[in-house]
Amino acid sequence: MRARVHGVVCPDGVEIDRAELRASFVLVGTTGRLSVDYRGPVPDLFQSGREVVIEGAMNERGVFEADVLMTKCSSKYEGHNGVELGEPGLGS
Repeated sequence: MRARVHGVVCPDGVEIDRAELRASFVLVGTTGRLSVDYRGPVPDLFQSGREVVIEGAMNERGVFEADVLMTKCSSKYEGHNGVELGEPGLGS
């Protein structure tokens, strides 16, 4: 079953291979941690500590296999004084 998940990329164990179009990382959310294998173009803004939204499905090993990866870029949604303007949207 497909799902959409939001969280922060854990600083430990991030592996990015832009040439092979893949990334492996742990996503940390309010209710736990999730190991992720992503296949597809890796966004330039993707890095540890960044908020991301992923879409995909859990495999039989308990790893979330994502085929959509979107980074959240809060700076695009902040006012000139650094105050967020409402609900942040998604960047790519």
